[in-house]
Amino acid sequence: MRLSLNNTLTYLKGGELVGMRHNPKELGQVFKQVKSLQWDNGKDDVVVGRAKYIVEYFGEDFFINDIDEGAIDGLMVDLNKKNISNATKNRYLSALSTMITFCQRRYSTYKLERRPFINWYKEPKHELRYVTEAEEQQIIKILNSWELHYRDDRDFYILLLDTGMRLNELRTLRVKDCFKGYITLYDTKNNQPRGVPLTSRSQEIVNRFTENKNPNECLFQHFAFWRPDTTFRKLRKAMGLEGDKRFTLHSFRRTLACRLLNKEVPHKVVQQWLGHSDVRMVERYATVLSTTLSKFVNVLEKSTNGLEPTDMQKPLGKNH
Repeated sequence: MRLSLNNTLTYLKGGELVGMRHNPKELGQVFKQVKSLQWDNGKDDVVVGRAKYIVEYFGEDFFINDIDEGAIDGLMVDLNKKNISNATKNRYLSALSTMITFCQRRYSTYKLERRPFINWYKEPKHELRYVTEAEEQQIIKILNSWELHYRDDRDFYILLLDTGMRLNELRTLRVKDCFKGYITLYDTKNNQPRGVPLTSRSQEIVNRFTENKNPNECLFQHFAFWRPDTTFRKLRKAMGLEGDKRFTLHSFRRTLACRLLNKEVPHKVVQQWLGHSDVRMVERYATVLSTTLSKFVNVLEKSTNGLEPTDMQKPLGKNH
């Protein structure tokens, strides 16, 4: 419910009145606007915490119009004092950038004349980690050997591997969105719904977890929000991979991309399957993870035919 009181836009949310002025130039008010209209509908709660940090650094009464390159440089100096990676620092800057973009697109309200330049931190190119078939079998074997309730975690991970769903997409998957042979996803990162086909083992899992549930219930509603990550940390330790920080639940999603690409599934199909808004991400996967190039190594084998390794190791003569 929305009311207008004393030039204040007031939302009735969760039984409480949340007031926001029509022309909120102060950063604290801008944060409330963006949170209510954008972030509360998003899929990453962490960004709200980072945005709060930005507000606390500048102060709630700091005008959004006064955030220029000098102010951002000061923020970056402050971020440099934190023991965090460049990638994480960029996530803080991204929260600020989102608030600036929000105001810039509403010029009549905020009169934001120009967008300040943000000098993003350089991020290293990380290894694109995925789950090998041997690791997948190890995961299933370990979870089968633990207490009975870990079988649900096993099925959760199998669905991640076979569908390429994001973690939150599987968390919020409802009974009414599951069908024979495929599922439909509406609660997605980019708010673009998509259908995902199911393997036979995934279909069997979906059948079990939708049984005797109401249409609006989630398949894994009995999972606490933290359970998939907590179990995976324990599992990673059991596999002797606790030091492999790239081996995360997101690597399960990347595994599907790897397997599809290596079976020569077209890039556009992989993009649609994973729900990427830009095909360039799939092309990056193809560049690093695909093994299709190995099919053409025979071209080189033919060009070196008859040249023995011992011949290649002979030193050149004096005349050479």
